[in-house]
Amino acid sequence: LSHIFKDDKKLNFVDTPGYFDFVGEMKSALRAVESAIIVVDASAGVQVGTVKAWKAVYTDMPTFFLVNKMDKENVDFDKLMNELRDKFGKRVTPFMFPIFEGEELKGFVNVVTHKAYKFTESGRTEIEVPADCTDMLEEYHQMVIESVAESDEELMMKFFDDPNSITADEIIAEIRKATLSRKIVPVMCGSAFKNKGVQFLLNAVMRYL
Repeated sequence: LSHIFKDDKKLNFVDTPGYFDFVGEMKSALRAVESAIIVVDASAGVQVGTVKAWKAVYTDMPTFFLVNKMDKENVDFDKLMNELRDKFGKRVTPFMFPIFEGEELKGFVNVVTHKAYKFTESGRTEIEVPADCTDMLEEYHQMVIESVAESDEELMMKFFDDPNSITADEIIAEIRKATLSRKIVPVMCGSAFKNKGVQFLLNAVMRYL
């Protein structure tokens, strides 16, 4: 059990065993919390423990996926994203994706806001979206819009009339409602060991959970 203070709010975290043999301990801890973050090893993909965690939380509480260890070699976020959606459904929605230089994790793109960031020693700094990331950004942003629109009839009609007419504020407000009602399961990514992407995750917890 640990806690932090962020934006004058206290966030309590309960870290549970991820190995599937300890699913009983995980379920016990879930009784004491309001939301869940299922951590996925980027180099291993969806495992037995991932499926058991999903079965334990998906009908009961708002949930994020965190694809961790993105700093490892030969990780493929897009392949893992497809694996998550194939296994757990189209409600699983990418909210960010990594920027690499060679094999090194250098930053990420915020799919909701269309902004890109590069990691620095003091945190992160905003940059232009790299040219080789634009196609993935459009593909993932479309997933977010579709997920949001499906959770609200009025937005659905607006989406069919003109997908580009849905504003960022409308998306963010609807994402919160859809996440809390378990109609959307956001996917984040980063490296906890190197403290990359952690602030974005915490900001998303504050905004959507």
